[in-house]
Amino acid sequence: MQRFGAPASVATAWMDRFGDNLYNVYGSTEVGQATLATPDDLRAAPGTAGRVISGTVVEVVDSDGHAVPVGETD
Repeated sequence: MQRFGAPASVATAWMDRFGDNLYNVYGSTEVGQATLATPDDLRAAPGTAGRVISGTVVEVVDSDGHAVPVGETD
């Protein structure tokens, strides 16, 4: 699963050339914006989807639709 709409190297190359003015917003048409990565977030982890936006609830579920405990994967 790719976490950034473009390869992480594109985020880094963009900011190296044009400055730290890039933001990555992740969401869908159903929920709108769910996460936001600031330029600082992208410098630290160029492929990040960012942090959950205040007031947004995000839940990771397994293939059966059950909540996955924090720190675990399906």
